[in-house]
Amino acid sequence: VFERSDDVQVLATYEGITENTILFKSQNEVKELISGYPAVVKAKRKKGELLLLGPHLEYTECNDGNRWLISWIGKCDYEVPEYERISRRSFQQFREMSADFLVASSSFLNLPVVWRIGGKAWEPEKLHYFAFSIWKRLRNMKDCCIAVYPFDDISASLDRILAMIKEIKESVKAGGDSRELAEKMFEEAVSASRKFMENYFLWKMMQHDREET
Repeated sequence: VFERSDDVQVLATYEGITENTILFKSQNEVKELISGYPAVVKAKRKKGELLLLGPHLEYTECNDGNRWLISWIGKCDYEVPEYERISRRSFQQFREMSADFLVASSSFLNLPVVWRIGGKAWEPEKLHYFAFSIWKRLRNMKDCCIAVYPFDDISASLDRILAMIKEIKESVKAGGDSRELAEKMFEEAVSASRKFMENYFLWKMMQHDREET
């Protein structure tokens, strides 16, 4: 629930609750709390806009919400950056490295260790989430000629992860402390996944443009 302000444009307001709403107060109290108050607001911020949503309209099964969200975001003419042109060899090499990453992360699943990194507990199986998130998208990409990040760099990152997986497994088997190495490994996994996703969504945009033409 947001407050009305001269600084924001109200795009949607709450009108009530649905049958599926989980209530932490009585229906009357909830209706009084939210009805008529802004649910979605937009504000200008420097060169861009800030969109704040109370309800999760981006939720996959919320079709109406998805359409509203897209209409509010709209289309902007952004400056197109110069993208990295890549060779077929570097892309195919990345596919091979990603397949190796998936296999290695699968063998990592039952490793009997949990690392405390920052304020969170990290289990070995979390590495598989990164590997699978890459592979399930990559398997539909038969080729890719341009990229935001060079695929050679991401392949090198995956190669470092594979080396750390081997070293961590040996360390755990020997009863050693692998927390510091695990932290570096997950940092590499986050970075590699983020860079791949940038390339993947650029590829998706290009595919969409080809279909439109």
